[in-house]
Amino acid sequence: MKLRLRDTYSNNKITMYFRAANNFPVDLYFLFDNSKSMQPYITDLAQLAGNIGKSIGNISSNYTFGYGVFQDKVVLPFTDTTPAKLLNPCANEICSPPFEFQHILSMTKNLTQFTHVVNTTKISGNLDHPEGSLDAIMQAITCKEDIGWRNGSRKLLILATNDRFHLAGDGRLAGIVAPNDGACHLDSEKKYSKELTQDYPSISQIRETVIKNEVHIVFAVKDQREIFKELEKLVPNSVVESLADSKDSSQSMEKIIERKYREMVSKVEMKHNNIPGVTVSIKATSDICDAKGTNVCKAKQLIGETISFEVDISISDCSTKARTLTIFPESMRQDSLTVIIEALCDCDCEVKNNTWETASDLCNGGNGSLVCGLCECNQNYFGQNCECTSTNLDSGQTQCNRAGENSTKVCSGVGECECGKCICKDGYSGTFCECNDQACGLFQRQVCGGEVKQRLIF
Repeated sequence: MKLRLRDTYSNNKITMYFRAANNFPVDLYFLFDNSKSMQPYITDLAQLAGNIGKSIGNISSNYTFGYGVFQDKVVLPFTDTTPAKLLNPCANEICSPPFEFQHILSMTKNLTQFTHVVNTTKISGNLDHPEGSLDAIMQAITCKEDIGWRNGSRKLLILATNDRFHLAGDGRLAGIVAPNDGACHLDSEKKYSKELTQDYPSISQIRETVIKNEVHIVFAVKDQREIFKELEKLVPNSVVESLADSKDSSQSMEKIIERKYREMVSKVEMKHNNIPGVTVSIKATSDICDAKGTNVCKAKQLIGETISFEVDISISDCSTKARTLTIFPESMRQDSLTVIIEALCDCDCEVKNNTWETASDLCNGGNGSLVCGLCECNQNYFGQNCECTSTNLDSGQTQCNRAGENSTKVCSGVGECECGKCICKDGYSGTFCECNDQACGLFQRQVCGGEVKQRLIF
């Protein structure tokens, strides 16, 4: 839509509507820590896959599942790099050779295939406690084609781990100094190929990537909950859940995912891009919202409901260039309203000359044109009504003398007569410049302390 607004005019309100569609597409990617201690939770995930699909299916049947695992960079001091440990990092059983991140299954609705792939996951191992979680998150989000994220879907990444994470700068311990580039790097085996040449990503990079790709994250953690709660504060659309085994029904993977998805579909938050000189206020007005007057609408159930928002747009400057405002639901930027804003800096009558009255009688019998209610005089004419010419500039002197006065001083001697009207010098006023505004005393640097209440008349 297009709006034409005047600067400093604030009452430019429009009403927009949002409706959460039924059966909206949902993509869920399970990203699991592949260490020995996480094996029971991987087994639970395989057993609960059908129940998870059923829970999500109660809200949307248009869902897909994907799966990947992670450990840490295969280099000292993060991983034991002795030849024997590179083949089998576990002590008393056969494990998978170490790696940092591997994408295993692209998005699919085939729960039988998903269950089989998860069940056949081989555990691995490393040395230090922190894991390469942030590297794994970066690859899982940015490798869109490999993962199979669908355009326009609600995206939910579930990271399950029992330990803390490495941060940007930790790679220096292994001589890795090149910063993370925030891009996808998977080899033919779908493993992260830059783990030995790029440092771990920073939290700010993770934040930017999550916002850009509109991904929600569940940090399902067994230990180190407080550390992940700090991460939750910095990464939007994320939440920390306690990871428990399937015996704890309230904290099972099934319940964790169901809670997060219901939260995703029970709230809509309207946002907009920032434009210099443009002020935008968005307020929910629908009765279904728990609270009105903010850009957020929360309710127990929003699927299929139409929600109204009042949008107030104002501009503070006159820019000749059109500006584009985009209003969108958080995490659903593709469903946006685009508003083209043009500033009206002039009156229409100044640019539409078909409204002008040429040779107007109101301009001293046709000595000028009437434009927007004012006379624009022809050449050699001037004055409010084009009543003056260059030849009669000094004419009409008698009209500049005060009636009944014997004085022959034009404009009381402190002004000039032009076309029968007095043009007074600074400090003098009145029809005949008869008032001396400077004769009264000053108080607080103003005549008579403010408004002129006393004047000296000659």
